[in-house]
Amino acid sequence: MSIEVPKEFECPITLDVMINPVRANCVAAKPKEPTGIFSYFFTRGSDDSCSGHFFEGLALAAYLRRIDQNCPTCRQKITKAIPDKDLAAKITREFINKSAAHKTHFEDAEKEVNLNYGNMKSLPIIPDDPALGASPAAAAVAPASSSVDPSATRAPRPYRERSASDVFSHRAFDPFRPLYRARHPIRESDSTKYDKVSEHIRNDHLALAENEADTIVSSFYRNKAYQDISETHLNKYTSRLNVRRSPEHLINAGRVTSKIIDPQMKNELYHKIAQKTFPTNHLGHAERIALLITDSRLKNMALKIIAKKNVALYLSSDMEARIQDAIRIANTLVTNNSIKQTILNDVTNAYIKKDKLEKALSTANKIQSSYARDLAYGLIAQKATSNKTYLKAYKTISKISKPSKRLGLYIKVTCKMLFFGLFKAVSFPFKLTYWGFYYLLAPSRALFRRG
Repeated sequence: MSIEVPKEFECPITLDVMINPVRANCVAAKPKEPTGIFSYFFTRGSDDSCSGHFFEGLALAAYLRRIDQNCPTCRQKITKAIPDKDLAAKITREFINKSAAHKTHFEDAEKEVNLNYGNMKSLPIIPDDPALGASPAAAAVAPASSSVDPSATRAPRPYRERSASDVFSHRAFDPFRPLYRARHPIRESDSTKYDKVSEHIRNDHLALAENEADTIVSSFYRNKAYQDISETHLNKYTSRLNVRRSPEHLINAGRVTSKIIDPQMKNELYHKIAQKTFPTNHLGHAERIALLITDSRLKNMALKIIAKKNVALYLSSDMEARIQDAIRIANTLVTNNSIKQTILNDVTNAYIKKDKLEKALSTANKIQSSYARDLAYGLIAQKATSNKTYLKAYKTISKISKPSKRLGLYIKVTCKMLFFGLFKAVSFPFKLTYWGFYYLLAPSRALFRRG
């Protein structure tokens, strides 16, 4: 059974419980001022000069000789480290005496420390570096400068000795990645992360690419990465290989685009998604994406494209719900009057092509521009005239606001109606004579056929 070591008992170098905990002076602290007679007599002797992080003593001694003399946690200079008896007693009380398994774990950790850092027992925790000042023992035995060669006046540093090199086989002293870097990993550059995103896209791992893009700090590279992922989803949706046209890639493209911070880039991508959506049952997704556009111009253009696709789908499939969606978009969502009139005019023309003149007339009544409305009325009147429904044509012509155009259509429809009536009247006797002879000669034709 693995024992979980509390964070306050764990050494940042060995990543295990501390055997002989020491406290470094990497974090400076103000000395405590006596506040009373009791504290004046009993706290003045306490050593508050070391108020930094806790480490295993032998591991810290080896670390300061192998890596550098900065704290592995906060990277501040360490010039002093003293044993902490209070923490050692707390480890004994709350960890060792907790259970037999905890005691066994502590003994195993002690054996590993002695195995890896046993040669550090005879050395001080802080290296005897000349930059920190020579120790009294070294100063007492130092020879006179006149009796030695000037090039040999500098004593060899103890942490450079060959005898101490065998303790650095421990995993904590990997020269490229010490164990404390597991808690403080090396930060990759944003350009490197963007290259990883591009690699994931090339390998068709879009989920991994999105997860990698979420870790980018720079807004430029993050927006660029999201743009590439969204365009890849859109290309997969519009690909000819996507026979079933699943809306999954369309939804993912909109979701990834929503993470972009740059509003212009986001609006352009939303407009591109709405433009490339196929006129199938995915137009509802395209409409929801178009409503997310903040730029009114791009938003109206995207809604215009969706409405036109609904009208085209109505002409091909005769689905009334599609053209009703186009009317709803024009009346409730579009804010530009010219685009609204264009959509309503397209709806009117679609109704005229389907010979639904009553619905075409009701749609034309909603057009605000008098010129566009009169043009729609003229098309309806012409269609009614070609269908020989002259009364409906006269009713539609009466709604035209321009008198000259209304008079011209009246004359045109009247001439057509008179010509058609005259043709009927002239052709009626000939038709009557033809059908009379046809029925009179019917018995003789039957007799000859029988014979």
